[in-house]
Amino acid sequence: MVTIGTEGNRQCTDAFLRFQSHYRFESVFCNPARGNEKGHVENKVGYARRNWCVPLPIFTTHEALATSLIQQAERDMERPHYSKQTLIQQLWQEEKPQLLQLPITPYEVFRLDSARVNHYGEIRFDGTALALPQCRPGDQV
Repeated sequence: MVTIGTEGNRQCTDAFLRFQSHYRFESVFCNPARGNEKGHVENKVGYARRNWCVPLPIFTTHEALATSLIQQAERDMERPHYSKQTLIQQLWQEEKPQLLQLPITPYEVFRLDSARVNHYGEIRFDGTALALPQCRPGDQV
């Protein structure tokens, strides 16, 4: 995001617009300082923490933790949705046909470039000065 203009109009960065175009989605932004607008997502995170991570689970690998969380999420789909009183699994099956196919080629979220460190120990990237204290002025990075 570059700026938020009048009436909530957003001016997005070119990189974000390319990302959005690649994955073919429409942005729906919350208003600034209005965390209550994303409460459904925040509530689901809290639900998962309270129900799947208390007491704190102990695993020897990240893969084992991920597997456990996936299994718990799948079991959780067997309960009724809090307001629709329909099984979450059934709602998911109804929603799946609306999903778009993901692109075959993943989106590369980085850009490789080179720069020369200036006499302040900085490089310029997209108009922003970035300090590189580990480099000497004149170094090519």
